[in-house]
Amino acid sequence: MALSILRERGWRVAPFVALAALGVCLTLAGCGTTLGPKSPQQIYDFGLPPPAAGPRVSSSGLVVPIAETSSWLDSPALTYRLGYAAANEPKAYANSRWAMPPAELLTRRIRVELSAKAQVVNVADTSNQLLLRVDLEEFSQVFDAPESSHAFVQFRATLVRAGRVIGQRTFAAQQAAITPNAAGGAAALAAASASTVAALSGWVDEMVP
Repeated sequence: MALSILRERGWRVAPFVALAALGVCLTLAGCGTTLGPKSPQQIYDFGLPPPAAGPRVSSSGLVVPIAETSSWLDSPALTYRLGYAAANEPKAYANSRWAMPPAELLTRRIRVELSAKAQVVNVADTSNQLLLRVDLEEFSQVFDAPESSHAFVQFRATLVRAGRVIGQRTFAAQQAAITPNAAGGAAALAAASASTVAALSGWVDEMVP
């Protein structure tokens, strides 16, 4: 900017003067260059698990492997969608993320919830064990407007015994975010996840009395 002003006024600018003018430009906020500390990374999870209830152990056990999901959810990114503009384009916050991929966070909470109903294990040991397979389909913060958003969580659960499907159901929940930012989205996603996990637990009770 300083250099162009000198030239506009008909001055001949020497190389060292040009460099000096460039240095002045870089120090001015009006030139569009801001040098400052990098924003710290914010890391979120679902918080502390609920208190464990007295176990009602099943002799066969319940296998709960890590939930399957699509590639765009297979990372710790905290994702959001602009529902009012481009709902089909998932985006990720630059300075906020989950402590682990959402599928792992959800699976850990499911295991804690179901451990009060059966002996939960990660992998099958015998064909008599009951398998709960979870496919995470959606896990994002959706902005209905620039200042309004909600969390949306959806997954499909399948119960399998001895290679045979004995039940399947889709669970979904929405939760309004208190603030339209990453912190609000993370809290709302944790609450929506808790709601779906509670519904899943009730369904497992019905399917496996």
